[in-house]
Amino acid sequence: MLRARNRFLQGYNAQAAVSTDQVIVAAEVTNAANDSTMFAPMVRATEKNLVSSEANGVGTFVADTATGASRTRHSHVF
Repeated sequence: MLRARNRFLQGYNAQAAVSTDQVIVAAEVTNAANDSTMFAPMVRATEKNLVSSEANGVGTFVADTATGASRTRHSHVF
């Protein structure tokens, strides 16, 4: 549940990990208001799915933080 002014708003956070050619390699949906804890599980799911499909490993993860116009992008190279 997300809190919005004097009420609650039913909402969901969705994450997707995609390859450079825009193939979805992992996805997750949560009802948590803050999805900041989802980065590590998405990394693990991506790596697991790529191993299962015998694809090459991940070179770089790119994630954003914050919301709205103040988004910050972070690259994580493994």
